Amino acid sequence: MELSLKNVTSYDKNKYTKISLEKRINILYGQNGAGKSTISNFFYNPADDDYRDCRCTNINNYRPLVYNTKFIEDNFFDKDVQK
Repeated sequence: MELSLKNVTSYDKNKYTKISLEKRINILYGQNGAGKSTISNFFYNPADDDYRDCRCTNINNYRPLVYNTKFIEDNFFDKDVQK
């Protein structure tokens, strides 16, 4: 699988940044502002309009599992109870 990011957050507006994700398990780490959250948010919700210029090849052959802030908010956080 290859992820191509363009025109989103810290990624270039004019050319694709390509990231190979061919391994069975891929772990993303890096400095703040490097784009880790952008990648995980893409896999969490690729239909989001923020990712209209981004692409991923062979994504149907994979089942990305995303555990990020958005996942926690959607599945564990109750705004009425937690403040």
